Amino acid sequence: MRIGAHVAEAADRYRIADVYCAVKGVDCTYDLEWSKELLDGGAKHTQEEWVELTKGGEWSLPSIPLLYATMAGLYANFQSRKMPPLGPSTVLSRFSADLDDILMTSTRIFLVDGKDDRVVHDWGYDSQYENTHELVGGHCYVRDPQVFPQPAEELDPHYRVEEGTEAIMECRNQREIESVIKYVTGKVPMLARWEVMVRCPDGFPIVLGGKHWDSFGINHFGMPEDKAPARGVRIVGEWKQPGKD
Repeated sequence: MRIGAHVAEAADRYRIADVYCAVKGVDCTYDLEWSKELLDGGAKHTQEEWVELTKGGEWSLPSIPLLYATMAGLYANFQSRKMPPLGPSTVLSRFSADLDDILMTSTRIFLVDGKDDRVVHDWGYDSQYENTHELVGGHCYVRDPQVFPQPAEELDPHYRVEEGTEAIMECRNQREIESVIKYVTGKVPMLARWEVMVRCPDGFPIVLGGKHWDSFGINHFGMPEDKAPARGVRIVGEWKQPGKD
C-alpha cells in the first residue's frame, strides 16, 4: 500500500516528502521539490532543448515514473483526508491543469525492430536509465481488472499491460493507476501502442496531455521536433530499500 506524501509550500515551489517509486525493481523513497510555475515562463521547447536548458541548473524535466509517483502519493494523502480535495489552490490542481493541455517529460521511447522496445527515463541526463517493453500493437485501457476484466484480445501475452505500465510508470497496480489518473485528469488511462513499426532512430519524446482525447494516454508520444512547456522537479533526498544498490 502506498503511503501518502507530505506537502509543504514555499514561495516558488512545493516540497513533497515521502514519494515512493520503484526504479528497476529497487524500492526508493524521494523528497522532491516541484516548481510552482512552468519553466522558462511557460515557453515551449523540444525535449532535447529542455534537457540542454536545465542541465546543471536547479530544475530538471520530470520522468513519467517520478511524475506519476508524486501524483499517486498526493492522491493517497487525499484518500486518508490529510489534504483537501482537488481544488484551484492545491498542488494536484497544477498537475491537472498541466495534463489537460500538454507537458514535456524526460521519458523517451525507442522502437526496436523485432525486439522489446526501449523506454528511457531521464533521457539526456546523467541519471538516465531504461526499461524494455513491446510497444507495437493495439491500444488498451488500464483499469481495475477485478471490475473491468480485459477483453479476450487483450489477454494475449502480446499486450502484457502490467509489464507495459511498469516499464513506463514503474507501477504494475492497474487499480491504483486508474484511480490516480481518473482523479487528476477525469479520464480513463490508456496504454498506447504503435499500430505498425515506425523507424525513428532519434526516438519519440513522451509529451503528456489529454485535451483532445476521450482517454488519457500514459505514454502519449510526440516527434523529436515537437515542443511543449515543462514543470521542473528537483530530488533533494533519496533513500533506497536496505540491501539494494
